[in-house]
Amino acid sequence: MNWISISGIFVLIWWVVLFTMLPLWVKKPSKPEPGISKGAPEEAYMLRKMLITTLMAGVLTGLIYMLVHYGVLSFDFVYRQ
Repeated sequence: MNWISISGIFVLIWWVVLFTMLPLWVKKPSKPEPGISKGAPEEAYMLRKMLITTLMAGVLTGLIYMLVHYGVLSFDFVYRQ
């Protein structure tokens, strides 16, 4: 696997993990101000979520790299006609 493949896998995993992290630590305001949605969180904690997402994506990308490196998983496709 070259670095472009690894980078692409990391980006895909990063976005999937981010979307799974978004609902965590969400508190709805008890009294929303006028003009603000009732579903809008008081604090989004995006920095925390992005750091955890980056760590998890790094670990999962490393795992996929090791599986490909040792031949357990392959991204080589052979098309036969």
